[in-house]
Amino acid sequence: MPTASAVLPAAPALQYRRYVLGQDTRVDRWRGLGSGVLEIPDCANLDPTVEELRGFRVLLLDHSDNIHSMWRKEAFLTKSYWDYMATLAHLSPPGCIGILGLGAGTVANMVSQHYPGTKMQGWEIDPVVVEASRLCFGVTSLEKEGSLVVHVGDALLRSSPIEGGFSSIMVDLYGDGVLLQQLLHVEAWQSIHHRLRGGIGGRVMANLGMSPRPIDGWPVHEDSVTTIKALSCMLEVFDDEVNVLHIRNMDGPRTMNVLALTGPLEGLQEAWVEGLPIALRHLAADYRWERWESNS
Repeated sequence: MPTASAVLPAAPALQYRRYVLGQDTRVDRWRGLGSGVLEIPDCANLDPTVEELRGFRVLLLDHSDNIHSMWRKEAFLTKSYWDYMATLAHLSPPGCIGILGLGAGTVANMVSQHYPGTKMQGWEIDPVVVEASRLCFGVTSLEKEGSLVVHVGDALLRSSPIEGGFSSIMVDLYGDGVLLQQLLHVEAWQSIHHRLRGGIGGRVMANLGMSPRPIDGWPVHEDSVTTIKALSCMLEVFDDEVNVLHIRNMDGPRTMNVLALTGPLEGLQEAWVEGLPIALRHLAADYRWERWESNS
């Protein structure tokens, strides 16, 4: 069983607790722990249910038991949608990338590792998560080296602090494991669109949750209705130029997530594959970008 330590050091106001998992811990043993930072030991003979998380710190935020953020000291892959979101860096024109929904910095760390020199600015609404990101998830190092500027506040209420706008924008905004309701309205996507620098071909990449595509005879997840609503809003704002990637979830083979990417489809797959760094080239083995149509 995981054991709770004291409140994270050097942050007496921090609400999240830190759990060090034992070697025999199964993934279902941390269900119901609530908010906290979990440390999975970097040792051999871990239970198979946590083997892929060996040496990671993971952040749980609510009773959905979803992993909100993850990090390890060495270069890492998450085997989840974060790996794919990081690839926006090589599809983006030169400039600063905005991250709306920074969390504890998973995708920012990945961009810095695989695309060194990339400048980012990220928003996280919860100051406690920001504090945890600095203490436990490597964000302090990104700030010190000048790769990342962190803003605490509502990502959808802020204008771009970059003169002329961002070169591209990542959107990963959830609450209690559910896509933010604001993203089901055109106005939110209009606001995001206005924060892009005009005329340079910048793109928006968004994690929209459950895919409306069935897998191997399994029924479509009920949450995919929300995904379709968000995609419809994006189509309206981005002149029907919205592409999607359906990727399998890390927590099982029966569901897929949708990543949406604005901009032209022509040449997208080729540019995406050719620009992948060596450590990420496997991402293109099973998936292709395709145009999202209103009747898809």
